[in-house]
Amino acid sequence: GKVTGMIFQSNPDLLYKAEFILDDSILCFTGDWNGRILFIKDIYWPDVPYNHKPNYSYEDALALFISDIHVGSKKFAGELFLRVIKFLNGDLESNKYNEVGKKVKYLFVAGDVVDGVGIYPDQANDLDVDNIQFQYLLATEYFERIRDDVEILIIPGNHDAARAAEPQTPIAKEFAPELYKLDNVYMLGSPAYVKAHNVEVLMTHGNSIMDINSAIPVIPHETSIPAMVEMLKNRHLVPIYGKRTSIAPEAEDKLVITKIPDILHAGHTHITGDETYKGVTIINSGTFQYQTSYQKSMNINPTTGSTYVVNLQNLQRTNIDFQKFN
Repeated sequence: GKVTGMIFQSNPDLLYKAEFILDDSILCFTGDWNGRILFIKDIYWPDVPYNHKPNYSYEDALALFISDIHVGSKKFAGELFLRVIKFLNGDLESNKYNEVGKKVKYLFVAGDVVDGVGIYPDQANDLDVDNIQFQYLLATEYFERIRDDVEILIIPGNHDAARAAEPQTPIAKEFAPELYKLDNVYMLGSPAYVKAHNVEVLMTHGNSIMDINSAIPVIPHETSIPAMVEMLKNRHLVPIYGKRTSIAPEAEDKLVITKIPDILHAGHTHITGDETYKGVTIINSGTFQYQTSYQKSMNINPTTGSTYVVNLQNLQRTNIDFQKFN
């Protein structure tokens, strides 16, 4: 059935709150019912419980969060990605971060390992490598240089060789066989829950961020963090159906956030951002691709080489910009 709800103009705070209602959301309304109309007094989302307390590691351990590497693109920042490898191996020249890098136990990669082929019209003009299997082979050559005791967790993005619809399957083994052979690499689907030293990490590429931004004009679009907050509020990674983000018709909705993560990690927008929301650490980890002609036309300025290191013992995060040192 249907119920008509009304918010009075005399309640501007509640009117503003209603601006965040997304299509297909499950919400709770309180108010006065006169038999025909619900005069709304407040709106409640599924949200993160107010008493949520994050988990922490029992020992000193760090995790590095990156995404959107785009190997194969003419704009791939290979020299910056090499600095990441040197950082993890403790090989940076005269840099205070060497000791930090040696403590990193996990490398989280939130999709778009390669630039792919045929992702958008005339992409061939932007490719340095136009064979997707060779793109993954080059990516493997980078990853295999990272010390063996770093666990590398990779999910797909919209540029990777995986199902386009959410939830995405892992990157297809037939396109990246050498990457699958690395003992410390774990190829996961998107979304993926990972327990790292007792800390629950929820990884998603972030395909729905643009849909959420478009649906809520009042939130700032310079960063993806407000959209990721809405994912947590709605307890769903793709809270709007029928927009640009495709959802696969499966018996179980695996995009529902049934378990509150300690860290929510995404990419896709190529712009770093972070926030703590009700005890959940939110991270968007930027890119390793310089500004493309399309991004320039859209006035998008990527934060190339910008990443986050998180201390799993206390969830304190540090932004490390690999453009600033070698």
